[in-house]
Amino acid sequence: MGIYSEIDTFTIAPGHAGGYNSLMEKSFHRLARLFRDTFAPSLLYRHKAARKSAYMRYAGESPTLQDQITTMCLNCEPKDRAKTIIDKTILVVDDFITQGFTTEWARHLLLNAGAKQVITVAIGAFHDAIEVQSFTGDMKWDSFRPVNIEDKYIRSRDVPAIKNQRVIETIVKSYEELTNM
Repeated sequence: MGIYSEIDTFTIAPGHAGGYNSLMEKSFHRLARLFRDTFAPSLLYRHKAARKSAYMRYAGESPTLQDQITTMCLNCEPKDRAKTIIDKTILVVDDFITQGFTTEWARHLLLNAGAKQVITVAIGAFHDAIEVQSFTGDMKWDSFRPVNIEDKYIRSRDVPAIKNQRVIETIVKSYEELTNM
């Protein structure tokens, strides 16, 4: 059964503009049915616009995890947290990643809120490594409210990105089927 049998909740990474990713939501409703209708498209919420990393790089700046920490939190009613997050395995899908800051912060938000496991995937990647962060000490924060975590508490390391050509081909085929409907 693969990853399908492990997933309790399926969500998508928000875009940089704020709110949640309504464009990806439209594309992923069909995929969500494969995951037993556990789709929570607005679980990850951009409470204020984030600077687009491509524009930052063009301007000679380097994006950091802080760009995600200060703009994204979880969006889930307290009454729904037990069935959506707590002790659940959650799949987070992003469209494209460069260093993985959005999915990495999403992972930390969800684990901090009580998720058992977070699996992140991206349709496209621009580098062969993803930057993984950990926090020093026993840090806890409210994943459902905007937060600010100082850089001195963040540790980073690069890990190789895993590429799976069969997954890419399956996604392309799925998009083709959607456009031919």
